[in-house]
Amino acid sequence: MVIEDEFLIALDIEAALREGGFDNIQRASTESAAFGRIEGEVWDLVILDANLNGRPVGGIAKALQARGAPFVVVTGYGRRNLPPEIENEPVVEKPFDRANLLRTVKSVCAR
Repeated sequence: MVIEDEFLIALDIEAALREGGFDNIQRASTESAAFGRIEGEVWDLVILDANLNGRPVGGIAKALQARGAPFVVVTGYGRRNLPPEIENEPVVEKPFDRANLLRTVKSVCAR
């Protein structure tokens, strides 16, 4: 699942994932949609934007961690500006390189 509020960035992430052989990619663009998906579905991996519509995603991260759902954080703010709930998670900085995103995703999936 891709949790990203910027439509074009979400599409780019999805395209990268499809190129990397992933399928059945779903998207959530708001905090409430993300919580609904997290509570109702099981995901192999989640790509989580560090900031949704101006709000930090610490609550979403906690919900993913509680469910044991692996995730990768994408951010344009750099690791040092992440909320404590996600500061130790794998990070891909925006603007991202598709190859780097896929390497990080595959690394997390291999765990």
